[in-house]
Amino acid sequence: LLNKTWAARPDWQERVSVHFYGEIFPEFVSALLDTPAVTLHGLQARDVSRNAMLGMHGLLHIGNTTDYQLPSKSAEYLASGKPVFHLSYVENDPFIAFWENQPGLDSVSVLEGALSEEGFEIWLNWVEGLLAAPGNCMRTTQACLLETVGRDYLRCLDLSE
Repeated sequence: LLNKTWAARPDWQERVSVHFYGEIFPEFVSALLDTPAVTLHGLQARDVSRNAMLGMHGLLHIGNTTDYQLPSKSAEYLASGKPVFHLSYVENDPFIAFWENQPGLDSVSVLEGALSEEGFEIWLNWVEGLLAAPGNCMRTTQACLLETVGRDYLRCLDLSE
């Protein structure tokens, strides 16, 4: 995906950087190290990864190849408030179901290890949107904050009504 992106938009190599946090399977390491504008960070403490996510303009989410397991990073992606581009590898993708109707998710199917031309155009348009309006958070997670949840529980326990 990234090499095809740089071929289609060579000037983006100077404007776009891709940072991978987490386990990187050995079969992908050399290809990623040879890909321009990619930095591999590997496994990091949760707070390091979270701070990195908050500093990004958008997040690339690589889905699982099974439909029965939600990727562990899903809640962090939703809570980040950042636009997310999701690569879906299965029908009935649990990440898409988890996201529900929240705004800020663009998703394309990866079939036989590749995006369709239409999917690739969707990807290019998504990146173009980030470059045009960096830092445009798409949603709020106000309802999930401890203060909001606590206030809602207290409201439920208020017997005076």
